[in-house]
Amino acid sequence: MKNLKQRVSSNDLDIACRILDDAFFDTVEELRNEYLNLRARIKENKSNELGRVATSENIELEKNLLRRTTLKLCDDIEDFVRNNFAYLFRISSKSLEKQLKLKLAAHYEVKDPINGNSAVFYHGTELNSNRRIIIRALKKYEFDPVDKATQAARKRARDARLDRILNFKHRNIIKILGTHLDSFPQCLILEYVDGISLQSILRVLPLTRVSAIEMAIQLADAIDYLHTHGEIHQRIRSSKILIDNELKPIISPFELLDRVKTPQEGENFLADLHYAAPEALADMRNATEKSDQFSLGAVIFEMLTGKPLFRPLSRGKASLQEVFQHRLHFFNVQKVNQQVLAQVEDTKLRSVLKKMLAYHPNDRYFSMGEVKHELQAIHLHKNKSIDLALASYRRCCIRNPEFFNHFYEALFAHPALGEQIKAYFTAPEVVDNDRNRKRKLRNALLLLLGNIEHSSIYGHISQIKGHSKLGMEFYEAFMDQLIITVAKNDYLWQKYEAANNPALQDAWAAVKNRTLAGLRVVLAK
Repeated sequence: MKNLKQRVSSNDLDIACRILDDAFFDTVEELRNEYLNLRARIKENKSNELGRVATSENIELEKNLLRRTTLKLCDDIEDFVRNNFAYLFRISSKSLEKQLKLKLAAHYEVKDPINGNSAVFYHGTELNSNRRIIIRALKKYEFDPVDKATQAARKRARDARLDRILNFKHRNIIKILGTHLDSFPQCLILEYVDGISLQSILRVLPLTRVSAIEMAIQLADAIDYLHTHGEIHQRIRSSKILIDNELKPIISPFELLDRVKTPQEGENFLADLHYAAPEALADMRNATEKSDQFSLGAVIFEMLTGKPLFRPLSRGKASLQEVFQHRLHFFNVQKVNQQVLAQVEDTKLRSVLKKMLAYHPNDRYFSMGEVKHELQAIHLHKNKSIDLALASYRRCCIRNPEFFNHFYEALFAHPALGEQIKAYFTAPEVVDNDRNRKRKLRNALLLLLGNIEHSSIYGHISQIKGHSKLGMEFYEAFMDQLIITVAKNDYLWQKYEAANNPALQDAWAAVKNRTLAGLRVVLAK
C-alpha cells in the first residue's frame, strides 16, 4: 500500500487529503482532547493537594493514575505516528518473520504466526527432534542509541537470572527451552502447550466452586514455586493463564525475562488496574510476593463469578477512570467491599479471598504456601459419578492428543445424521479452522463436566455460534458419539468391563441423561 508521500507524488491528491482528514487529523483531534482532559485533571489534583481537599492517600493514588494515564497517552501518540508513518519506524511483520527464520534456520522451522500484545508468537518445530514448539519474538526494536556500558549492564542483569529461570520445572509453569536474546529479533523458545486462556473460558461461564478451588490450589503451588526461587511474577491475570489439554492451569514465566529490560509503564495499565495489588500499582518496584497473592485472589474471584473484581457499573468497555473509581470504593467503602465479596457464596472461601485481597500487604497471608494450605482445607462437595466421567475425559486427552479428531470422525460417521452434521460443520456461516474447532469443543466439554449441575450451562451451550438451529437429535448424536470415542480412548474402559464393573459406563450415561434433559428444557422455551 502507498504511503502518504507516495500518494502525493503519484498525483493521488484527493485520496491523500481524505487520508489526512479521516485517518490523521481526526485522530490528532481526539488525542488533543484526551490530553486537554488529562491536563485539567492534573490541575485539579494539584489544587486538591494544596487545599487538602482529599486524603493524602487518595491524592497519591490519583497522582499515580494520572502518571500512568499520561504514559499511556504517550504510547498512543507513538503508536499513532508509527501506524501512519510505518515506513519510517516499523519493522514489518514479514520482515520480522524473515529475519527470525534466517536466525533460527539451523535449529528450528518457523511456521504460522499468532499475534500478541508486545510480542509475536510462532508455531515451530525443532529440527533435530521434530518436537512442536512455540517461538516468542519481541515486536519492538530499540531505536534509541544505547551505550556499551548500558548494554553490558543489561546483559549482566539478564544472565544472572537466565540459568535459574531456564531450569524451572513445575507442572503448571510453561517451560522455556532456550533463548536467543543477543541480537535482533530477540526470541524465546517455549514448550508447546495447546491451551485455551482462562479468560476465554470465563467469558462463557464462571467455573464451579470445585473447579475454581482445584485450579486455585495448582496456581498457588506454581506461584509459590516461583517465590521459593526468588522470583515475583507480577502479571498474574486470567488472560495469561492457559488451560491445557489435561485441563490443568498453566502460567507463563517469560514476563520475568521481559522485566530485565526497561519496562513500558503505560502498557497494559487497564489490566494492571484489574489485578495489581495497591503497592504494585503505585510502583512496580514495591511489588513483593504478597502482591502476587493479591493478583491470584482477583483471579479466583473472577473464576467464581465470571466478572473482574473491579468491574464497572456502566455497560460496554470500561474506562481507566471507571475501573480506578471502583478500586477506590472497594478499598475505602466497607459496604462496597462487603457487597463485592458477597458474590462468593461459600463462607470459608469468601474469608480466604478477603484476606488475600486486603489493601495492606501485612494484612494478607504470610506466604503463598499458606494460601495453598487454606484452599486445601476447604471441603469440596463432589459428585462421584461426574468426577468419574471427568477423570475418564482427562485420561482420553492425556493418552491421545488426537482425541478430538477421532471424535469428529465418529460424529461424521453417525449412521443417521453423519452427512447432515458434516454438511453443517462445513457450511460457510459456521466454518472454522480445525484448531479452533477442537479448542471450542474442549472448552465446551470442560464447562459441561464442571457445571453439569447448573442449569445455566445449557443456555450457554445452545447459544454457541450456529447452535441455535440445532435440534435435540443433533445433541443426542453428539453425546452418543462422544461416549463411543471415550470408550475407545480411555484405557480403563475395557478394564471396567472385564471386571463387570458398570460404574464408568453409568457415569457417562448420567452425564448424557443430565445434559440432554437440561438442553430439552432450554430448547422448549
